[in-house]
Amino acid sequence: MTDYRNTLGYKIAHLVESIEASIYGLKDVTVNVKGLEIAVYQSKRIDPNKPTIVMLHGFSADKKVWIRFAKHFVNDFNVIIPDLAGHGKTPYSVNNSHSISAQAIRVIELLAVYGINQFHLLGNSMGGFITAHSSIYFAEHILSSCLVDPAGIIPVSLSKMDRLVIAGQNPFLIKTKQNFYDFYAMTMAKPPYIPKFILDCFALEYQSKYDRLESIFSEFLSEDGLLDKELTKVNCPTLILWGASDELLHVDNAKLWHENIKDSELTVWPDVGHMPMMEIAKTSANRYRLFLSDNGFC
Repeated sequence: MTDYRNTLGYKIAHLVESIEASIYGLKDVTVNVKGLEIAVYQSKRIDPNKPTIVMLHGFSADKKVWIRFAKHFVNDFNVIIPDLAGHGKTPYSVNNSHSISAQAIRVIELLAVYGINQFHLLGNSMGGFITAHSSIYFAEHILSSCLVDPAGIIPVSLSKMDRLVIAGQNPFLIKTKQNFYDFYAMTMAKPPYIPKFILDCFALEYQSKYDRLESIFSEFLSEDGLLDKELTKVNCPTLILWGASDELLHVDNAKLWHENIKDSELTVWPDVGHMPMMEIAKTSANRYRLFLSDNGFC
């Protein structure tokens, strides 16, 4: 199999991503957290007098999914966007745990390296699971939480992905280019334009990480309990965002999250899929800023 890192698609995609991140006020750094080199997009200058927002991507994704959302906050907040362990440029090791609790602890340890003890946390999908978990079990560190199409509960209604997984066909585990295109079509209702030769490169990347993703998927589903009975323990201000056309995590789940998290706010967008921060970056960023403002955080 061709190494995706040697393709023109990878080189151009990486260059464009780097330029875009820089234009939007982010720089690419590596932070050592107890021996693990965590890749991070962060504000070009971390200001100890500014509040901090930490953004967590979903399973199989990486930090670039937040770039266009993050640009709306770099002037007023320290923004920190890590590649979670085993994702993006952060190494995978069979010796590391990739459970939800382990990933949550690493995020707190990462922020400790910056000298930051409290922060606003938002996450998409698996990142939302980590965010909710952190809000319950590491509440002293979390000023507010934002859950964007989060995983972490027994589905109220089955999504297209749920039905595939039950049938033994995990759409995240890619063996062919067509598998990838089928999966990509499920992730967003309004995906940003990406040329086909770059998507082909992403397909190769997913194929190369099949074993890694299979292992991480089994870890985060089996090693930590789901949060259905724990949601009432979330006490920080919480915003829930969801795309009504999400094919990975059914929008009906949003009601359970909202009803069980005290004083939470819920916004659902029609004709938007699993990743509002990419599909409607400005709109979702404006909604999040309003939430922060209404709760006295900006």
